[in-house]
Formats: sequence, C-alpha cells, structure tokens
Amino acid sequence: MSGSQIAAQQNGNPIPGATPALQTPTSSAEGDASISGVVLDTSGAAVPEAKISLTSVDGSRRRTLTSGTNGEFTFNKMASGSYLVIVEATGLEPFTSAEFVLGAQQAYEMPRITLSVATAITQVTVRPTEEIAAEQIKAEEKQRIIGLIPNFYTSYIHDAAPLTTKQKFSLATHATFDPIPLIGIAITAGIEQANNSFAGYGQGAAGYGKRYAANLPMGAQVIF
Repeated sequence: MSGSQIAAQQNGNPIPGATPALQTPTSSAEGDASISGVVLDTSGAAVPEAKISLTSVDGSRRRTLTSGTNGEFTFNKMASGSYLVIVEATGLEPFTSAEFVLGAQQAYEMPRITLSVATAITQVTVRPTEEIAAEQIKAEEKQRIIGLIPNFYTSYIHDAAPLTTKQKFSLATHATFDPIPLIGIAITAGIEQANNSFAGYGQGAAGYGKRYAANLPMGAQVIF
C-alpha cells in the first residue's frame, strides 16, 4: 500500500481503486408506527373499557389495552408488519378486523369499529309430561279449605299437565284416606248408629261398621 493510500485510509476517505464496503440498512424506523381507532355500538355511542387485542398475522406479537371513555384506543411504538385487531366488550358481539399492513413510521387509523348487541342464547329444557304432572299433584295435595278440608281435585294452573291413570288413582286414594274426611265419616256413622238410621244394618260393632263403610266414597268401598 502506498503512502497516499495509507493517508487516505487514516483520513476516512475511500481508498482509490478499492471496492466500497456494503452498508447494512438501519432499523431506526422500527417501532415508530402507531395504530389507532374508536369502538362504538350500533347506536353510535362510544364503548369504553372494551378489550382491544392487537395480533400479528403469524401470531408472534400480541398487545392488549382497553378503550378510553370515548371508545378510543392507540397502540404506539409499533413495528411495521401485518396485524389483526380483535375487540371484545361485555354484552356485545366480538369483532375481528381484516388483516392490514402497517408501514414504518405510519400512523394507521382503523375504520370505525361497530359492535352489535350479543345474541341472547335461550335454553329450552324439555321435561316429560308425567314429571310435570307429578309436581303439580304435590302442590294440589297441600290445598285445604280453611286449612282443614282437602281440596286436592282443584288445579289453579291454567294449562295443567294431564294425569296418567296411575296418578289419578294415587290422587283419589290420597283424598279418600285423608284423616279429616275419615273423621267426618266416623262421626256421621256414629250419629246414624245412635238414631238407628238404616235399621237393617243392625246395632253393635257390625252395624257401625256397615254404616261407616256405606258413607265412604265409592272408590274406598271397592278397596274395602
């Protein structure tokens, strides 16, 4: 190397005839971009405290923040690349934006984000008619006039479930052998015995038993 070449190198000047070195591009622009937007509902009102998630398309980068009082949000110091914005708010349908490309040092403003009211999910449980009728029978068997006299055969449900044969028999049996009616029948049979009503029944325990049985409802007579 000649003396002139050494002097040139020391002064930072290119060496005559030498191939210039390749310069590596700087990344000073990375992290200088921003993404902003506003979240509204279908009436045009702002949606505060909505959860805004920013995700790169490849899923490698993700940031989350909440919208402000006026529904506004801004992601600062963003690197260039392709992103998606996901918005979630209580009582509203979630929103996912289309993919968009953010350039270096770009202040990207998203189109207005509008969230619709979430669709209510109605769950209908189908129960067997017999099961519903059984519950209604339990309620009927607690019904009493002035707290004493059974009122089991009356339903106050407008569209009561139909009873099966077994349920009808069970309800009738419960009504027949309820203590209050049986006490009434015993008293009636005693009065008839004392007055010698239906003399053909005779007197004594046998006569009383016949009078008692005669006052029982027809269903109970069959059982006896």
